[in-house]
Amino acid sequence: MLLRLPTELVLRIALHLLDSQPFIPPRALDSLHLTCKPLHLLLASQYFKENAFGVCFDVGSVGRRNFVDKGTRADQFEVWSRTVHSISEREASEDESGDHAPFSLLTTCPWDIGETFLQAYVMLLSNDGKNFAQLEHAGLYSLLRAYLRKYLYREELLDKGWPVESLENSCALWLLWMMTTEERLSEESLEEKEELVSMVLPWVMVPFRYSAAHAPASHYTLPLVQQGWRRNLPHTVMTAHGLYPIYGPAVLPSLPQAINSLPYTPENYLNVSYFGARCIFSAPPPSMAAKLLYCSRRRAGLSIPPHLPATRAEAIRRAREEWERQQRENGRVVGENGVVWDGRMPNGPTPTKEDIIDLNAHQSTELPIRTSWYAGWDGLDALSSPPSRCSRRIGDAYVPGMLDGLWQGRMFITSEPILRSLLVSPHHPAVPHTRVQGQPDYLPEPDLTSPLIMRLGEYHWLDGSRRRKDRTRLTMQHSFEDRLKALDEESSEPGGVARRAQMVNMIDEGMGNAWFPQGTEFSVDNHAIQVRVPPTDLAVPSQDHMSNVVPSLYERCRPMVDNSHDPEHCAQCMKRELESMKRRRALVKENEEAIAQRLGDVDRIFASVGLSHTHDPALEMDVDGDEDGEGWMDVDDEESDQDVDIDDPLVTPPCHGVRDILIHGSSDLPHALAWHPFAFRGRVRPWDGLIGILRVSKEGTVPTTFFYGYIVGGKNFVGNWRNVGVEMDAGVPAWEGAFSMSKRE
Repeated sequence: MLLRLPTELVLRIALHLLDSQPFIPPRALDSLHLTCKPLHLLLASQYFKENAFGVCFDVGSVGRRNFVDKGTRADQFEVWSRTVHSISEREASEDESGDHAPFSLLTTCPWDIGETFLQAYVMLLSNDGKNFAQLEHAGLYSLLRAYLRKYLYREELLDKGWPVESLENSCALWLLWMMTTEERLSEESLEEKEELVSMVLPWVMVPFRYSAAHAPASHYTLPLVQQGWRRNLPHTVMTAHGLYPIYGPAVLPSLPQAINSLPYTPENYLNVSYFGARCIFSAPPPSMAAKLLYCSRRRAGLSIPPHLPATRAEAIRRAREEWERQQRENGRVVGENGVVWDGRMPNGPTPTKEDIIDLNAHQSTELPIRTSWYAGWDGLDALSSPPSRCSRRIGDAYVPGMLDGLWQGRMFITSEPILRSLLVSPHHPAVPHTRVQGQPDYLPEPDLTSPLIMRLGEYHWLDGSRRRKDRTRLTMQHSFEDRLKALDEESSEPGGVARRAQMVNMIDEGMGNAWFPQGTEFSVDNHAIQVRVPPTDLAVPSQDHMSNVVPSLYERCRPMVDNSHDPEHCAQCMKRELESMKRRRALVKENEEAIAQRLGDVDRIFASVGLSHTHDPALEMDVDGDEDGEGWMDVDDEESDQDVDIDDPLVTPPCHGVRDILIHGSSDLPHALAWHPFAFRGRVRPWDGLIGILRVSKEGTVPTTFFYGYIVGGKNFVGNWRNVGVEMDAGVPAWEGAFSMSKRE
């Protein structure tokens, strides 16, 4: 009966069936599939699966990433349906048997858990609401907890008692974080929180065993190269925990001799099925997810000591009264002979009750944002929207402007003796027969949690800035090639951005100076920073040399206002224009050849029946267009759909001109009085968006610290801190720990 209806109507009915049961898309059509072979073939068609994908899963990310949408949704529908099937079936088997699901890392049959976890991770990266709901309903969260409980510390999968950085463990930690909600946190018992904390603690506590970035923070120039004396190729030392520094799998694709030392292998990590293709893929380090999970379970604020003054005004009053009392005891008369209080606090910066209340009012780690299942969903009519364009572009590793503002969080400090004891012993402290006398038989949590508040300003070096006085004077009257050559020279040293930091040694590119060469001078003026970089990396130049250096202008980030980027003086824009011209010429040539081919085909058809198309005026066709304004190319709409508008911002996003990002800031006065006055400076590593910030005490009483990490979800800054001293060697482990901050304003 159903097959008597038009095919399009049958497919529409099937799509409505999916839409009515959105959380079980693979099973909703089982009965229809089993009805008869014609209906089975119809529902198995590529056309149906392409439309079913939009009903069951999120399609917005496809447009944002500009993957080939047409003809590839069907492939991804199969992949993600299998992923949801696998998760829901494992959950069912666990419930029915009363025991944990029998999946294993030691086998890939019948279920490759690594591939499934990886696809689930990709689903959440592409989430606009539907993907999360699918995985939620399939029971992924409870499956992740069961997996970590059963396999994270399974004896045969450990390395000397430590959990390993496998694909499965990495994806499991990230998925657990991405599915953490306020409701789940409130429902977790104290025992469950403590269990998870103990699971992820190694990634928080042991920075010399687990990687904190795709490449060590000592590298600013990536990918790794060797150009003359400027070597930044891997140079590691062997520790009790393996090679150090630790390099991630995406950094060394051209160095097969180093593959054996990587935490992930290319076979199971750098290859993922995504919309009909196998794409190179690299997940963030699992230590980042572990730190976020740890901080979300350690959200309690600081206790308020009763002896603290209530407000800053009271603290100042107490300090002044104490100073006056001391002056009187020493026989001095306040107000005479220069005996005047200078406003200094006797015990240095100290918080008040008001400061701690303000600190506790803001979380150091914000949970991921959740989107409603039907947010932005217009029903089945949305399926008629045109497919996204056919360019696969790579987005920015770091979105300019994210760091600008006030950040607050905590840094976790482990005592040096405990770190040393962990460094020299390759075994987990709880492993039997390997415990060190006098040391705990468990992995302790950090000894101290310290408040962390940074007011950061973001400054950009813009290619083609209208504000720079040193930009080229060439105009549109000059040849395109001359202008492009001049702009390329302008965007390189001197007078342009400092592309490389100073090579302190074989592995260190100035981590102790926030990736700036020693001797770099900064001058803040009118919402901009003038940066003078020494003319050579071989020695710190004299002041006479620095006076001849043309400064680079870094302009203050203004997220809601257009910057001074000028496309007509931007080398990148010029290169895009050149590429656009080449592609347009190629497209015109391709169209001309297609038209000629079609005309030839028409001639042969007419000739086969004894007619000559080229000599019959009544049958002559106007290739360029007829009197009604309709041309030959309008005959085949399918062919015209493949034409790509290379000026479409979805295909090629607009150039913002940002070539280098400088971070500059200082503590706000209330925070400086409470916690300490600091100055901050740093950069953003272009290759992977790693942020490096140097924190310097304005009073010189607190050690200088280098913070490095990534922005997660646009609102969490998570990573490691490392003490910076005169004898700092980036090639060996140092006093280091974890931190996490969230954007406060």
